[in-house]
Amino acid sequence: MKVYKRIVLINLGGGIGDLLLSTALLQPLKEKFRHAVLTMIVKRGTEDLLEEHPLLDEVVALETSDLKRWPGFSACIRKLRERHFDIGIVLWSMAPVAWLLYMSGVPVRVGQGSRLLYSFLYTHRVRIRSEYGDTKSHWVDCLLDYVRALGCEVSMPPPSSIVIRPGLEQQEKADKLLAAAGCRRGDLLIGFSVGKGLSLDQERWPVRHFARCADDLARTFGATVILTGDRREEELVRTVASMMKSNPVNLAGKTSLRELAALIGRCSVFVCPDSAPMHIAAAMEVPSVGIFAQKSDFPHRWRPYALDYEVLMPQENICPLKCIKEKCPRFSCYEQISSEHLIQAVSRLLKKDRAL
Repeated sequence: MKVYKRIVLINLGGGIGDLLLSTALLQPLKEKFRHAVLTMIVKRGTEDLLEEHPLLDEVVALETSDLKRWPGFSACIRKLRERHFDIGIVLWSMAPVAWLLYMSGVPVRVGQGSRLLYSFLYTHRVRIRSEYGDTKSHWVDCLLDYVRALGCEVSMPPPSSIVIRPGLEQQEKADKLLAAAGCRRGDLLIGFSVGKGLSLDQERWPVRHFARCADDLARTFGATVILTGDRREEELVRTVASMMKSNPVNLAGKTSLRELAALIGRCSVFVCPDSAPMHIAAAMEVPSVGIFAQKSDFPHRWRPYALDYEVLMPQENICPLKCIKEKCPRFSCYEQISSEHLIQAVSRLLKKDRAL
């Protein structure tokens, strides 16, 4: 029986949520290939999230632009060749990545099986369920098909299999940010990501609705609302904060990914439209409310992979038949989810937490 010593998982597409959910594959790989070294290759800028992961032996960050030009592409080939990988798993298929794995001499190559121009490069081709009308399976279960192709007999792992490990430095940064904003230990903190991880102008995004919802949360629960967002969303979040009557803490653009994780870890509940911070909250075991307003959100597939969560959807979806989230002209579907429904969801999660 062949012993596989080195396995690489390549995730150079998708978002941070995709990256986090893909770490659910690490445990079954460790169990199947007990002595193998596990490496994950990710987009530069996301590697921080996987630092100190208990099941990863190595994280390699690549610039995706390097794959588009021969000098960078050949350098990536050298990086893979020098590690002598036995198995390569491509979790977000793109032609350059398929060729990268093939030209690096990795003997066992697992990837998506429906791509005419490059799927023939894989030795193990995976049928991705979402391409064939499956909208009910969680993305974790879809990803597990990659390791099932290698003989791993695995069912859905527990939510605890997806973890983020903020270090002491990140924990201290979160505490300093909250202390500087006047938050004290014991305060009820409700995190709220009021954007969606997109570069959006304020004319398109329902900023007034999110400001009203955040105010209602602060008033109903006597909580301090912590507004989060990445650097692209700073102006958007600042606008929401300026429209609020309560006194939120605006920390948009002030944290790294693991610092954001530490910050979310200080919250009792985290509210978020379907996007990366929702998955970070789930990985930090913070009860989460996921807002899935658009038809293209697919809540069964992308819900928080967590024990304690709520999913909110419009009772009547007003989106057109074809919904493309990045190109939506108004995002008015979010206004169909009232602050009353949001308050009820947060209340249920807080009651669960206090009952433990």
